Amino acid sequence: MPAARRRGRPKATRVGRAARRAGAAGPIKTVTDALRMYADRGVFKGFNVNDSHGRRPEFTFTWLTRRPMSLSYDSRTSRLIVANLFPHVDPRSDMVADLRHLIVERSSSELPVHKRLDRRKAHLTCTVRRGRFAVQLAVRGSSHAYAVRHLLNLVNELHLRLHEAYPEYLVAHFGVSPE
Repeated sequence: MPAARRRGRPKATRVGRAARRAGAAGPIKTVTDALRMYADRGVFKGFNVNDSHGRRPEFTFTWLTRRPMSLSYDSRTSRLIVANLFPHVDPRSDMVADLRHLIVERSSSELPVHKRLDRRKAHLTCTVRRGRFAVQLAVRGSSHAYAVRHLLNLVNELHLRLHEAYPEYLVAHFGVSPE
């Protein structure tokens, strides 16, 4: 490119680097704002953000049970993670099979569009490690607010399923009243 044309242009390299650095905080801010909106509306209690140098912030709040819930966002892999959603579970139990089925169902084309998780925007997985049931949502593109909303809706549905089918688990591990 001739020098005369270059003189009239802004310094793209510095602006580009700064934009990339600022863009890395964009999804984190979107996730934080989406969760803070729930806290501001009174859905969550005790909302707290533990920012680990902008890489993997951890959000803690009380919701659905008396036990605080922890949700983290891994900016490197663009994943929302609820690592210890249900503690003390047997990976081969009927309860875990039922919860896994419900999670797979969320992406099914049989569900109405407003309830279904759009696979183009996010991908949902669950695991059981060391007796802890965890849910991960891999966000695709810039659908972070969408992913937060669907993850929270899923967590709510999982708790409802436990209330309906496995109340003894909630009594034993979350201190929920048996009535």
